[in-house]
Amino acid sequence: MRFAARVEGEHERAGGTYLVHVALPLAVGGAIYLLARPDGLRMFAWARALGLGGPLGGARVELAAIATALPSWAKWSLPDALWAFALMRVFCILWNDRLTRESAPWLSCAAVVALGSEAGQAFHVVPGTFDPVDLVCLLAGVLAGLFPVLLRLVRWSRKEVA
Repeated sequence: MRFAARVEGEHERAGGTYLVHVALPLAVGGAIYLLARPDGLRMFAWARALGLGGPLGGARVELAAIATALPSWAKWSLPDALWAFALMRVFCILWNDRLTRESAPWLSCAAVVALGSEAGQAFHVVPGTFDPVDLVCLLAGVLAGLFPVLLRLVRWSRKEVA
């Protein structure tokens, strides 16, 4: 296979990967915010500025029963886990799901930003209210985002030992 064709194929696959691993979790988390959370959040001002206040209000009314039925952790903490997953996947995809000397600081930075956003609330460095459930969900999102990297490491270590 020619190099140009191989690279083009990798870019096409990466585009689909970004869509599923980054855009979709961010969209689902944003939908939870917009459809199930109180309307005083910053995202609502953005929606109104874009002229989407009316349609959003209608969607909130139509989906109120679903929003009310969501478990508390899904309404309040799942969006955090989804953005942490998406953030980690961006960095992992950029580094081809490989842990190297070059990628480790970037992957660590993504984890620190994700977990630090909640930990900072505990120490009143970041605005908001600390919630241990948020922290657990953020950690789950980071680990889920790292899963392909960790799986690759396990497979590599088994080859090295064998």
